[in-house]
Amino acid sequence: MKVLMHCLSQLSGGAKAYLRNVAPLLCQHFKNSPEGHTLKLLAHNEQRDLLEFVDPAQIIWVTGERPAGKKRVIWELKNLPRIIESEGIDVFFNPYQIGPNVPNVKQVLMLQNMEPFLCKGLSYSFNSRVRNYLLKEWSTYCLKKADRVISISEFVKKYLVQNLGIEKSRIRLIYHGTDQEKYLKLNPGRAKDVLEKLGVREKFILTCGSLLPYRRCEDVIGAFSKCAEKIGENVQLVIAGTGNDKKCHQLIENSIKKSPYRNRICRVGFVPWELMIDLYKRSLCCVLATEIEACSIIAIEAMTMGCAIISSDCPPLPEILNGSTLQFESRNVDQLANRILHCVEDENVRKKLKSLALNRAKDFSWVKCGLETYSALTDWQQGENDR
Repeated sequence: MKVLMHCLSQLSGGAKAYLRNVAPLLCQHFKNSPEGHTLKLLAHNEQRDLLEFVDPAQIIWVTGERPAGKKRVIWELKNLPRIIESEGIDVFFNPYQIGPNVPNVKQVLMLQNMEPFLCKGLSYSFNSRVRNYLLKEWSTYCLKKADRVISISEFVKKYLVQNLGIEKSRIRLIYHGTDQEKYLKLNPGRAKDVLEKLGVREKFILTCGSLLPYRRCEDVIGAFSKCAEKIGENVQLVIAGTGNDKKCHQLIENSIKKSPYRNRICRVGFVPWELMIDLYKRSLCCVLATEIEACSIIAIEAMTMGCAIISSDCPPLPEILNGSTLQFESRNVDQLANRILHCVEDENVRKKLKSLALNRAKDFSWVKCGLETYSALTDWQQGENDR
């Protein structure tokens, strides 16, 4: 069986982490396949750093300008059928929820982005609203057409069944992973000078992720402002991440300007993965106020780093974190402020949360994710083969 993994859309934070960790494992499983299964990756030159541990012979490189948005759609419609036919592909795997319906191959999609399905009622700029609407309609169509869908949480699986009407038999539940042993070997403080130049102090509360409306960054800023005086003037709030929604960007800027403690709020923008490891490890606590996630690699990484985590009660965070966090009611800024104060002031609480996080992180593994994904791509039953 010949499988093609479509990697061109894997360029956001969580998608990068998935590709960086899963692709080498998948390639190894296929190389060692007793049935003789083979795997090819379709990737762009810009993704070479993510695929440095993959045998170049297993990669079909796309050169020139990276096709994105509408250009990628047009590129896929024009080129994918030709590539699939020329390579003799039997299974087409796209670790995202959209893609052209190519005839005569099994198509496996992964529902990785719940934002377009659950963003109703949130404040977006016009362009973002249109994008989410189109992505919801297109995702729904593609997921219903797919031969198999990979769900990355029970929450996503339930949505697929109850809201999109996809049969349970067509869904595989495969959680994202982590490499706890590797992460814990990395020494905190190795990037201290770089972070200090960005304005990061010794003691800080961290919130991170793409700055989009569902992340509720303004709630974290509001909660910090409510408890800033009590937790001491040497503690700051560090906001890591970027976003392209102008309305959300303006809301965050205004929230910072209105805060009487704005001089203690540090925006560091996009932070490379290596620096994020240090931010996780050095933070007093990590606040996850997000309302929309599919699995949340940020939550898994924060647990892996032994963070004291404060999180919203929106699914799937309770499923992923499983009691290893101080939970608060989403959008309840007063409650969030109390959780932050409790965590920062009490070292024993932080120690307990860190221990719980490290133990919970052991339940997630990229190795397990890679093996289960290999199985999802290759173990087709007779009834499914006839589909």
